[in-house]
Amino acid sequence: MNMEEIKALFFDIDGTIVEFQSNRIRKEVVQAISKAHENGYKVGIASSRPLTIINDIENIWEIPWDGIVAGSGTIVYDQNKEIYKNHSFSKKTLQKIFAIAEEKDIAMYVCGEEAYFTKWNTFTQWLKKTYHVQSNTIHPYQGEFVQLLTLLSDNPNQLRQLYASLNETRIVKAGLYNSDIFPKSINKCSGIHELMDLWHFPNQAYMCFGDTPGDHDMIIDATIGIAMNSGMEETKQVADYVCQDIPEALKHFQIIA
Repeated sequence: MNMEEIKALFFDIDGTIVEFQSNRIRKEVVQAISKAHENGYKVGIASSRPLTIINDIENIWEIPWDGIVAGSGTIVYDQNKEIYKNHSFSKKTLQKIFAIAEEKDIAMYVCGEEAYFTKWNTFTQWLKKTYHVQSNTIHPYQGEFVQLLTLLSDNPNQLRQLYASLNETRIVKAGLYNSDIFPKSINKCSGIHELMDLWHFPNQAYMCFGDTPGDHDMIIDATIGIAMNSGMEETKQVADYVCQDIPEALKHFQIIA
């Protein structure tokens, strides 16, 4: 690992810069990431959250982000929060996704111009509490623009089987009962590469932080991929380094003093 190659730092949100029991970034984390930016590194978000619910984090904009990979690469934003790349599902594919969920009685959390649930059950209650979801709205898909689709189930393998016929999709287990569905060729890594191209840096010249399988593509791709000690065991196994927290890791790799 050559630290001189590192030009940018990317951070997952839930379980990484935001602890699940909170809806704020700890002051020490804000200061550490801001200091890295001050030291000349580009800093970016790489999250499954769309921008609409990234905004729900109380102090997210206290950090001077240079770019945002939202919806696990579905939409990429520049430092002004302007859309740089958009890889959202077509309406035809969305209709197929929602039809399968309706037929199999699978609840979904949907984010677009608004956030809503398609059904209310124990899984939706769990998601709302665990991820501090603000929305209480429940209604079926009505043809609107969608940035994030979360399937709520305790059987992710069954979800993959149900959606296997949709070759343009992939399903990623994001938590205990939540799995996100994305365009097949799109992930956090592809979104990061688009920002690295925008900044005129080599694609892998970054360090990243994550905690779940949804972060594996970027952790493996990065020059240095870091897993949170509180994260899933399988994520720690693919990482180059496991950290107690972000300030500790940034100091360990001499990104900040």
